[in-house]
Amino acid sequence: MRSIAYIHIPFLYATAHAKLDPSLGSKPIAVTKKNAVIGVSPQALAAGVAPGTTRRHARQACPEIVFASYDPDSCFKLANGIWDICAEYAPLLEPVAPDSAFADFTGCGAAGAIADAIMRRVEDEVGVSVSIGLAGSRFVAKAATPTIYDAGTCRYMPLEAEQRFLDKLPVSALWPIPPQAIAHLEKLGIKTLAQLRKVPLAELTLQLGEAGLMAHQLSCGIDRSRVRAAYPEESIECSMSFESPVQTWPDLVKCIAVCSSKIASGLRDSGRSASWVEISLEFAGSRDSDAAGNRSAGGKYSRRSFRTPTDSAYQIAHGLERMVEGRVSAPITVINVHVGGLVVPEEVQLSIFGPSMAELGKAQMDQALQYVRERFGAESVITANMLIVSRRDRMLAEAFL
Repeated sequence: MRSIAYIHIPFLYATAHAKLDPSLGSKPIAVTKKNAVIGVSPQALAAGVAPGTTRRHARQACPEIVFASYDPDSCFKLANGIWDICAEYAPLLEPVAPDSAFADFTGCGAAGAIADAIMRRVEDEVGVSVSIGLAGSRFVAKAATPTIYDAGTCRYMPLEAEQRFLDKLPVSALWPIPPQAIAHLEKLGIKTLAQLRKVPLAELTLQLGEAGLMAHQLSCGIDRSRVRAAYPEESIECSMSFESPVQTWPDLVKCIAVCSSKIASGLRDSGRSASWVEISLEFAGSRDSDAAGNRSAGGKYSRRSFRTPTDSAYQIAHGLERMVEGRVSAPITVINVHVGGLVVPEEVQLSIFGPSMAELGKAQMDQALQYVRERFGAESVITANMLIVSRRDRMLAEAFL
């Protein structure tokens, strides 16, 4: 039987901001995105402010609340320190949100003992509490995870108790069912998974299509989806080291341009774009001990996220320059740059043939298309962008023919 864990960091957003601004101390913090509160500190939660409320309601509940804007870079940095610990216990770790990840403990030992070890280490080394849900599938593990009001605890859902537990859940707990499908179920008067399970499968698929089939399976505790090995995140890296340290800003800019060009070339070769960039520097003498015996490993600058994923050497270099400008304190011996959050741009058309079959596949495709045209007429095969879907456009097109 599989052993799946859902690991949640209840106060990630507020904790990350508090680390940026230690002067906040134990003040109640609400992290906002636009006008919505997406994260709170334990003090704000105790005052009655919960995620999902608006700024106005948060201020009404807690007049002394401190609002902070969501900072994705600091949140990812804090979360990655926690995922590093989790990755030591589970080879399959899949972050699915800034504050949560799935892990597969199957074959790694007693799941309860692993969960306890992770919670202890995260508390001791990072100073953050995590909550963990354990079950035989991803959906049940996520649903079983303790709420924010029980932060720092672990909940195990045995197989024999799964169905009783699921039947009491609202349909809003279905994951990863699209929100519009859940809203449609609620409009039909289906409020709980127990009610959903009694709806004939044919009716669900008629109403919701594939989402209806998935919803029915989840209501029965059936979730065969697997945890992907998605952490550490794949990245593209470029490093430069110098026997004679880089001493001037113009020379550093040139080195950054070289790294950016190499990384951009790698991105284009892979057909992907990067969502963020990071840089670390080692300074001359940083590997030597100071008078107190301390060692410095250089400076690691906070990750910079792009507004939209990019493979542009100019954008990467510009981001790096803004990160390090005015912060270089000594001659540089090592530059290390890497980009991550690699995605395939939506506008890219992927090839249907592998690299080794590209030429042969194209020739066979052309031959097949020629045969179809000769047998069924020249207009039997057209390009997709010539298709006219709406009746209005079709009538207009016919008027011009």
